[in-house]
Amino acid sequence: MPISVYPSSPLPSVPYEWTTSRPIARSGPLWRPVTRALTRFDCPTVSLPYRNLPWADAMDLLVFWNGMGGANGIFMFIDLLGIGESPVGMAWENLYVCVGTGTTGSDGQAVWDLPCYAGTSHIVYVNGSVLSASHYTIDTTGTNGVDEITFNTGYIPTTAQIVSVTATCRRVMLQARFADDSFPLTAEEPFRLSGNIRIMEVR
Repeated sequence: MPISVYPSSPLPSVPYEWTTSRPIARSGPLWRPVTRALTRFDCPTVSLPYRNLPWADAMDLLVFWNGMGGANGIFMFIDLLGIGESPVGMAWENLYVCVGTGTTGSDGQAVWDLPCYAGTSHIVYVNGSVLSASHYTIDTTGTNGVDEITFNTGYIPTTAQIVSVTATCRRVMLQARFADDSFPLTAEEPFRLSGNIRIMEVR
């Protein structure tokens, strides 16, 4: 299904900040709290700094913001760092891909988008163990041109298997949303806007 992509223009100031979190659920009394992890992998947030943007550029970002319904909408974010580098992007380790859907290794979903764009040196893990590169293929035909993995018959992940990947790439949040409820760019001088737009991954 098509999904909108966060604008690559205007570019934010670089470098910018990536942070990660491991969300948990809390319950019980203060004197005996009970917590439960909601994910086995980190959920990233990125803060994009824009400084002295011309009015027209800021309006392009506002149009996208409004099109997404502010923090309510879901879109794809492709990292803007490492463009023009060789290899493209930065080295990322153990990025979450999926939980399998098959029962035998020969059924279930065989094709998945990877959280990578223009990636190289992919290493794929299933439940933490390296999967031989002869058991899958990776190309750039995923949603909006992201890297895509196709598992060979017999090695399709089952419901008990978690897939992750290490690669040098532009990192992708396959599903993301704005982290703040209000548009953060404000005018510091006439017709020039500045601020930080925060984006967080959702699953």
